[in-house]
Formats: sequence, structure tokens, C-alpha cells
Amino acid sequence: MSKGTAMSHQNGSDDTPQRTAASQTDRGAVDARGAAYGAIGMLVGAILGFVIGANIGGNWFTSFSIGSLHGYEATAWIGAGVGGILIGAVTLWLTQRRHSG
Repeated sequence: MSKGTAMSHQNGSDDTPQRTAASQTDRGAVDARGAAYGAIGMLVGAILGFVIGANIGGNWFTSFSIGSLHGYEATAWIGAGVGGILIGAVTLWLTQRRHSG
């Protein structure tokens, strides 16, 4: 039996997909793209949360304070943190969901 013939029968009747170097590279690219989308989503969420938090603190919670920050200053930073985490997590979840199926 030649070397080429022996290698063609290596997988046999096994139905499980074999990972190749190309599929590993593609999976790494998908993971990197998902991480980039998550970082962009986090940045956009932080900016939107900052603006929305400043609006809420400046109009309705003017006496709210955290440490030395009062009103819109305090709620803007809370909004930036919450918005960044939520939008970043949702973006990662949607990216993972899209590429897993």
C-alpha cells in the first residue's frame, strides 16, 4: 500500500469532524473579531451611558452624591460603567450566538 493510500483511510468510518489547521485559524479569527466587537460595544455603551447618566443626574437626581461627585457628575460615571458592561456583554453574547450555529 502506498503512503497516499494509507493516509486516505486514516479517518475510517468515524463521523466526527476532524479539526484542521485552517479551521483552527478561522476559529481564532472569529474569536478575535468577537473580542473586537465586544470592545467596540463596551466603548459605545460607556459613551451612551455617560450621556444618559448625566441627563438623569442633571434633571432629576441633582442632590445625589458619591464621594465628592454630585448630581450629573456622579450619575454620569455610574451610567458609563453600567452602560459599558451591559452593552459589551450583550455584544459578546450576540457575536458568540451568531458564530456558534
